[in-house]
Amino acid sequence: SARAAMRIPSVIPPQMARSGWKTSTARRSIRSRKSKRVNSLSPAAMGKFASLHYTWAEEGQAQEGLLLVGSEAEAQAQVVWVDAWHMQDRMMVLLGSVESDGGFSVRGTYAAPPGPDWGWQISLEPQGKAAFRLTMYNLTPEGESFLAVEVAYARQA
Repeated sequence: SARAAMRIPSVIPPQMARSGWKTSTARRSIRSRKSKRVNSLSPAAMGKFASLHYTWAEEGQAQEGLLLVGSEAEAQAQVVWVDAWHMQDRMMVLLGSVESDGGFSVRGTYAAPPGPDWGWQISLEPQGKAAFRLTMYNLTPEGESFLAVEVAYARQA
């Protein structure tokens, strides 16, 4: 077809888009939550997308989430995000840019009645072939950003 196929190599380097991501560590801060995470970063839909599944805990209650990542054009990343705690029963679609190292930064919005919508930013930064950092920021309608999630992933040997 005339439309370009979705491909993950331009979003997540091929050497990273494989299974085997099973451990992570969170930066300690006042806002951090202690939890054991079990994660996987795997190709999805015949390698046209990447799927990042993660688990965590909020006050001892198990939570989980999923990022489905793709890129229709070399410079544009597309992400669908679901998270049992953050998003409840909704999905967020986030759009943004692909970085030269294969990482990405995307933004989406969510309703915060009775006020204006707020934003959410998700970034993935490769750190060599065996590690990456995932960050999520809550964005106020005034443009302020607040770190919500920061996790460093490393491939389990």
